[in-house]
Amino acid sequence: MFRIFRSPGPLVYGTITVGAVLDAESTNLETFSETIAGVAIAMVVYWLAYSYAQVTADRVQKGQQLTLRLVVDKMAHEVSILTGAAVPVVVVAIWYAAGAGLGDALTAGAWAASLMIVLVNVIAALEAKLTGWAFALQTAVGVVIGVGILVMKLVFH
Repeated sequence: MFRIFRSPGPLVYGTITVGAVLDAESTNLETFSETIAGVAIAMVVYWLAYSYAQVTADRVQKGQQLTLRLVVDKMAHEVSILTGAAVPVVVVAIWYAAGAGLGDALTAGAWAASLMIVLVNVIAALEAKLTGWAFALQTAVGVVIGVGILVMKLVFH
């Protein structure tokens, strides 16, 4: 029904991670450009590290040698980490471009990450054809994680 993502796990990881990174950004010490560059670098490093960790696990289980092909294939498979991260970052950029201060733009990005997690859980529940309590539980997990992203913002600032 909603085949907007091939693998929701990395999408969720990317969204949660960028939410945490946005929460940790300091508007007193950084500019918008530094914030976006730092978030982009952090997410690319996270994507590379996550992909390589998955390659390592696969190699150990299957007794394979490390090859560039294995790494590139895994990076392609896990690219939705960057997709999950992109949505909140784009929201930050839009808010900032619209004239909001960096702090407000980062808050908007954290809210976008939080709402995206809820949306991904709802879509996953629909994909799995869940109903009733199972649907509510799947959605509630998304809400709890989404609220967790917002709580991090409060803790860091």
